[in-house]
Amino acid sequence: SEYTFQQFLQDYNLDASSPLKFVQNKAVWRLDKLVNPQNAQDWFAGAVVEADVVLEDLMSVIQPSHQNKHERVWLRHLVDERPHVQDYSTCVNPLAAEPVIGDECKQVSCVVEYDSATDYFPHKARANHAEDWNVTYHGSYKVVHNKRANEKYLLYQCGTPMPAGFDDFKKFSIPLDKVAVEDSTAYRLLELVGERLAVRYMETQYAQSPCFQYLVREGEIETLEPSWGGDAAKRALQLEAVNAQLTYSASSDPKSIAISATSDPGPLQRAEWIEFVSLFFNKEGEANSLFEGIRDRYICHRKQVAEYKSKPVVAWVYNSSWGGNWVVSNSEFKHYYLRDAGATVLGTAGVDMTFTTAAELHAALANVDILIDETYSLSEYTFQQFLQDYNLDASSPLKFVQNKAVWRLDKLVNPQNAQDWFAGAVVEADVVLEDLMSVIQPSHQNKHERVWLRHLVDERPHVQDHSTCVNPLSAPPPLGDICSALVSVAAGSFSVPPDMTNVSTMQLGPVVQSSQEIGTVTLEGSGTELAVTDQFLAAHVSVLTVDRLRLRLSGPTNHLNVSTLQLSNASLLAVTGGASVALGAGLTVTGTGELQNAGTVTLSQGVVSMETRFNNTGRTEVADSELQLRAPMENGGTIHLGPQGRLACLSAVTVTAAGSVTGTGHLRVLTSGALQVSGGSVGVDVSTATSGAPARQKLRVLDAAGPTLSGWGAVAKTLTLAVGQLQVRMDAVAPMTISRDIIVGGAASLGYTEASPSASSWVKAQSLSVSGPVQISVSLSGSYQAKSGDHIKLIEVTSGGLDASAFTVAVSPSGSLTGNLIVKDSQFLALQFTAPNLAGATTEVPEDGIGTGMIALIVLLSVAGAILITGVLVAVMIHCGASKRAKEPASVSSRPSSTQTLISVKVSGGPL
Repeated sequence: SEYTFQQFLQDYNLDASSPLKFVQNKAVWRLDKLVNPQNAQDWFAGAVVEADVVLEDLMSVIQPSHQNKHERVWLRHLVDERPHVQDYSTCVNPLAAEPVIGDECKQVSCVVEYDSATDYFPHKARANHAEDWNVTYHGSYKVVHNKRANEKYLLYQCGTPMPAGFDDFKKFSIPLDKVAVEDSTAYRLLELVGERLAVRYMETQYAQSPCFQYLVREGEIETLEPSWGGDAAKRALQLEAVNAQLTYSASSDPKSIAISATSDPGPLQRAEWIEFVSLFFNKEGEANSLFEGIRDRYICHRKQVAEYKSKPVVAWVYNSSWGGNWVVSNSEFKHYYLRDAGATVLGTAGVDMTFTTAAELHAALANVDILIDETYSLSEYTFQQFLQDYNLDASSPLKFVQNKAVWRLDKLVNPQNAQDWFAGAVVEADVVLEDLMSVIQPSHQNKHERVWLRHLVDERPHVQDHSTCVNPLSAPPPLGDICSALVSVAAGSFSVPPDMTNVSTMQLGPVVQSSQEIGTVTLEGSGTELAVTDQFLAAHVSVLTVDRLRLRLSGPTNHLNVSTLQLSNASLLAVTGGASVALGAGLTVTGTGELQNAGTVTLSQGVVSMETRFNNTGRTEVADSELQLRAPMENGGTIHLGPQGRLACLSAVTVTAAGSVTGTGHLRVLTSGALQVSGGSVGVDVSTATSGAPARQKLRVLDAAGPTLSGWGAVAKTLTLAVGQLQVRMDAVAPMTISRDIIVGGAASLGYTEASPSASSWVKAQSLSVSGPVQISVSLSGSYQAKSGDHIKLIEVTSGGLDASAFTVAVSPSGSLTGNLIVKDSQFLALQFTAPNLAGATTEVPEDGIGTGMIALIVLLSVAGAILITGVLVAVMIHCGASKRAKEPASVSSRPSSTQTLISVKVSGGPL
């Protein structure tokens, strides 16, 4: 039962005359200030997680000057306080998450030692939806542009130098800590990012939130003198005392900041202005988190009602008493809201409909099921007033009259009848949608407690004042309901109900891209299928097991940041059209299931090992990572390898007619693998295996009509060489015969590695089709004696002929030989050697002149020539003079033929 100070004294064998200081000063506290009707203490539940509030409670007792405004939650003064009993009646919204109750800790810290290399803004905002603002970050400052107001702001971190060169910008040292506000839209934006205490002056008659009203009542916030009809001198002093003035339009005042949220066209565009406001307070982290929640809930609800067949007609209307007419308001954001809430909208987006007679109005509203009235009123507006303003009576045949389906936006007001709609509804777009859905599609939101929409027939406005402020020092909670399609899974097993076929967002782990793994997560089905329609987010899961579940990801943003993906019991993970999945570094995909990609899969880092079947009909981007295919794969889409990308075939990989492998990365076909090109194309480097059989024996180009080739075990058809990428390296083993066609793309290259140019190694084909300049690269090694006129056969065709002008040649090592491409007998393309400065003699490099085990280069030179060696060569012995094998006698006009003739030798890359 309730514990008293007298009971305490008795239990501790004390009395009130005890000299102990805590008795004399009555400094005795308990942890039972908050209890339920059965006297169970909230301390044992809430205090465990909200450590900041425990600290605030203790500080308010131990260091009261620091926390003199804190409302204690659990600590009770035993002498003069009684426990506070809370029961079900104080529940505000059973569908929404509880708010955190910690006080905002305001600490503006400026940089003491400036470092130009430091990024002072670790959290960054970005306008992904909003159309009327943008921001760029530059280490110690931000450049912000309000495109609607055409105002530009330079925001630099306090304690750092103000950058030069921004003459036409308004300049602010941030974070701001003293502001004046005359735009009611900004009230809720400031509250949600925890900046109530930064407000010094505001138009207090429009302060809707209880805590702003409380701070006004306590004198923490003063009334801002109006710009029209107010005390100009007093207003000037007020604005002089603040860092900035938040207003609603452009101004020449260097301290003014225009908040143009209501001008952005869509609900999420307007809501993202919370990130714009956060820029001035360095609260991007808080704003990003708040907006992501608003966006996710909005999209989740929208998706759930998208398939509803019944869509009632809804109109947004007001009576203009000063204009003597009626207007069907069709602002773009209202159209978005009604459409997303499952309604049919009367009229065209962006085009208002104005009526000057009641008869015209009534005719236009004949098919309207639900009417939302926006008529301005200084006092409480009633249904009778509505009928009078619209020239109607209760017997009107209009459906919204007969069904009493008339609603207003004034359910929540302050004591001066200022509507909270004009502040809170701008940013909390998800709650606006929930309000509208509860009226338009009530079966979806049947438990939602409306915030702003009031039923005009049987509801009265709810007046909120300062007395309901819970904690003026802390940010208020967002009001959105949890969306049932927003599934969040922590470590452990989540059984997907058989009737759950669609969810908007599925999140594994508390924070996307968190550095902490959350262990093993199992998504367990019963042979069922589940579609994730917006985003699937896996945050560093050690092992993600998909068991007996066909999981389809169709949303535009998905992240599989897991170590091991286990697809068990014939499970399927499908990336469908329009979806984009980013695979985390070090991912291993195992199991008996299948990964299907009909969208886009991106690998950005590390090695992704695919040990289960991978069916790719979309696009797979391998940037600076390696995709290891250890199970059979059929590629009917595109695999694109970036400059550092690698594709390793360790099993049978088939490129079908619609498939391709492109890019500038590396394709490795290892001994255990095989690349089969069945009508598709391969356009990347084909490199050999590091060990085992030559990789080229595993490269298969198929055609069911052709013969089987010796050593290949497959039938040749078409090998497509893409622009500048594919090199077929030959190892002087035997002619690499491809019996059908070789199609060479523009600026492609054929490569040859010759152990000896005299060996028979060339490409042989039925015909050759060349669509652009083709460079043939020849790499020579080994000991060889060459003379002018010798040639190496490169390409042979059996029909169609060859055109040498379509090719160029590059011989490596550089300077080893020079030559020209020639066509012999109309069917051979060959490299014919020439010797620089030949004077009727040849010079040979005898085999015994090469050091054992060294790299030898073919060298052709004149008697007085120079030798350029680009390899590693330790010793070279050169025999000069007339060769015994020369076909003509040596002849040098200006020098004697002698073994003593001087020859210059230049070595690069090794010792001489």
